[in-house]
Amino acid sequence: MHLVDAEDEGELNFQITQLVDRYLLRKGVKYATLNTVIGVLECAKLELYRRVVADYEDTKCEENGDVYDSITVDTPVAPETED
Repeated sequence: MHLVDAEDEGELNFQITQLVDRYLLRKGVKYATLNTVIGVLECAKLELYRRVVADYEDTKCEENGDVYDSITVDTPVAPETED
């Protein structure tokens, strides 16, 4: 499979969909395979967030100020109370 650099989010989505489709064609459309694919996509999403997005967000918070006034790194989590 030859991948061309995606030019936009639509092309990126299409390429990911093609990879998944090819995998399903080889492995078969069954619960275990679908479950595996969903797990792989979720792990890829989480790894992207952990490695790229979190650092980006931290940098933007430092540059522009945090949107949360109620939470800081040193703020203890308040115990839940019944209303």
